[in-house]
Amino acid sequence: MKFYCNDCKHEFETDKPIKKEYKDYILGTCWKNVSSCPICGQESNEKITPKPQKLSVSLPQYSCSRGCGCCG
Repeated sequence: MKFYCNDCKHEFETDKPIKKEYKDYILGTCWKNVSSCPICGQESNEKITPKPQKLSVSLPQYSCSRGCGCCG
């Protein structure tokens, strides 16, 4: 698993993360994976890579009242 330390801006990998329970204001009891940074020793959160989103563009369909096809 990849982790990122916000204090020293270091990205590192570990095979033995610690599962930590915390309370979220909206969701209630939650869990996250944490690990201590090998450089500064601070608790670091798992680095989450965002999933690519598909670009969905819908163009309005115009119809020409004259039938010439110029409005496309």
